[in-house]
Amino acid sequence: MASTKIGVKGHWGGCYIEEISGAVTLTASDSGKIFLCAGATVTLPAAADSAGWNATFIYKSGSSSVNSLTIDASGDMAIIVGDGSTFQSGKSIA
Repeated sequence: MASTKIGVKGHWGGCYIEEISGAVTLTASDSGKIFLCAGATVTLPAAADSAGWNATFIYKSGSSSVNSLTIDASGDMAIIVGDGSTFQSGKSIA
């Protein structure tokens, strides 16, 4: 897993911004983060442990897949939220 923390905090809410590439497995502690995707294949935490889990994925380069969504063009982003039994997602395409 390639991961680079960019800055100490992303904004006033304490969100971290990380660049990810390659195969990445996220955990409960990754909730609230913003990920810049550079050719990443992302595995989310177990759905049963996901109540309140959320993350934002933004295209940086290459083609990335997150929860069956493909992020592969400038302006693409996805927000994924867990409800304790499954993940809900929305994708914005520029």
